[in-house]
Amino acid sequence: MWLVLGVIAGVGLEAKYPIAFLLVAFAIGLALSPERRMLTAAGPWLGFVVVIALMLPNLIWQARHGWPSVDFFSSQNAKTASDTSRPAYIADQLLFLGATSIVAVMGVVWMWRRSLRALALVPAIVTLIVFLERGRAYYPLPADALAVAAGAIALERWLAPGRRLLAARVLIALQVSVLALAAPIVVPFYSTRHMISSGVWKIGFFKDEIGLAGHDRTGPAGLARASLRGPHGRSHPRPQLRGGLRPPVLRT
Repeated sequence: MWLVLGVIAGVGLEAKYPIAFLLVAFAIGLALSPERRMLTAAGPWLGFVVVIALMLPNLIWQARHGWPSVDFFSSQNAKTASDTSRPAYIADQLLFLGATSIVAVMGVVWMWRRSLRALALVPAIVTLIVFLERGRAYYPLPADALAVAAGAIALERWLAPGRRLLAARVLIALQVSVLALAAPIVVPFYSTRHMISSGVWKIGFFKDEIGLAGHDRTGPAGLARASLRGPHGRSHPRPQLRGGLRPPVLRT
């Protein structure tokens, strides 16, 4: 099992480095829980060797090219720290989970009571690590998914069939309410002019894509100068058509 987990972790790290948060949290969970006795066996360490072996070519490339990913992470952390306060991080985390926050808490309790304490600690540790690193609120969601899955099992075992249906209806109603409240800052369905005049764009998850920082935010001229932004807030000039023509700016 540990060798399989090592392969999964190594391949996952090749795709997304933040998976390291999960691995570190799991290691800390093992060390802080009664399951630490597993660390005396060879399995976990063999899995760790597999992870390092799979990541070795990547690490060699990073070292030869000046560790570009480290520079990227540091710049992203600085940007995130500037536009996401600590209270906003907590609020966004609850917003992303919505009604499943309740299910996640149930899942943590269920795993703790079933002597799965190393796993029960993972969501909290990952959330704390990202909080201290000033990362985005959605970074801990893979760890939260573990708690939500466990919570679903707990609900199925704790509640009678009739009460399960009632609980599902309550959670769905709560989730719909959260989505209705969060919609204006998650989906840019308002006109650009309204988002700017009302200030919604400043707290929206799409503020990087609007890219109005440093521009006149009022009037058509300000909207025309707004740069398009791609992932991670990188600016891109408005595309040009053949002959040097630019696509028209939509007036809203």
